[in-house]
Amino acid sequence: MKRTVMLLLTCLLLALRTVAQAPVKTAPDDLVVTAEIVGYEFVAAMSSKGKPIQAGKPVLSLSARMAIRNNTSHQREIVVMRCSWHWAWASKGAYSICGPSGCDGNSPEPIIIPAGQTVEFYDKLCAQSPTGYASDSVKTFQLGFIDIIDKDYKAFIFNQQLSREPAIYWSNVLQDDARPIATEEVKRKVNRRQYGLLGKEE
Repeated sequence: MKRTVMLLLTCLLLALRTVAQAPVKTAPDDLVVTAEIVGYEFVAAMSSKGKPIQAGKPVLSLSARMAIRNNTSHQREIVVMRCSWHWAWASKGAYSICGPSGCDGNSPEPIIIPAGQTVEFYDKLCAQSPTGYASDSVKTFQLGFIDIIDKDYKAFIFNQQLSREPAIYWSNVLQDDARPIATEEVKRKVNRRQYGLLGKEE
């Protein structure tokens, strides 16, 4: 079972890397993606095998809020995995979305975003390096939502050909020197890797 899960994750990471490195495609303006740093902490440096590096300096761990707003006058559907929703997010630069370590009932889940409303995602960000980045060196990055339609999700997971090239909706550029203190409510959402719809924007 574990080998099957690891094989699926390996295939998915290859698919995400391929999508993120594909030629830039102009995304429609029906969705607007924004991201912000909502918290931070310094944690022990970890090896590529997930073990603490005894002599390593603590590295900066960021928490982020990502928002996808339906910019149209009609409802819009997006699809993410029920647990591993970070599979639908690409990154450029210093950090990517960490995502959960495991869950039950992981399957594609359509989310209907009504006109003018927003769905928010919260998670920790992982440095794109086995040992992280030095805290005194400012790094920039972007996060992008990969718009995969429901019928293509199985092919996407197994790195097979999709029925259409997915658009990637890139966020604003972020820097890791933005270090606000998260509220307790935000911390809970980050720790739960939470997502959900917000009310209608005026």
